[in-house]
Amino acid sequence: MSATLCSFILCDDINHDNGKFNIIGVFFRIHVMSYPARKRCFVVLGWYGDEGKHYFGLKFHNPDRSRILLEMSSYPFELASRRPYSNGIIQVDLPLEMEGIYWFEVLLDGESRGLFPVFVETVGTTGRLA
Repeated sequence: MSATLCSFILCDDINHDNGKFNIIGVFFRIHVMSYPARKRCFVVLGWYGDEGKHYFGLKFHNPDRSRILLEMSSYPFELASRRPYSNGIIQVDLPLEMEGIYWFEVLLDGESRGLFPVFVETVGTTGRLA
């Protein structure tokens, strides 16, 4: 079995304590007051599979997927018989141009392995979503 993506998590922060990751502020929706905006966060990708060295990358697409707003380089990871699971953690600063559903594209060894949505909503002046 090649490497398989088994988790995709967006969060506000990550702490590392005694070999464990503590994921803080997991989300799938971003509330914005005005545009353009930026959201600094972490992306956690969990990989599982047979032994071997692999590379993963990320692309962040605008809502209609006509443009790539952010592209992260290939990050190496290795799976082994004694360690068949690996976490990739990347801090990103997401550019947000308008309300809509943005898309993360996950790549493994240069090939697309899936799209994951991020919902961006405008917060109205009354504190309720517009």
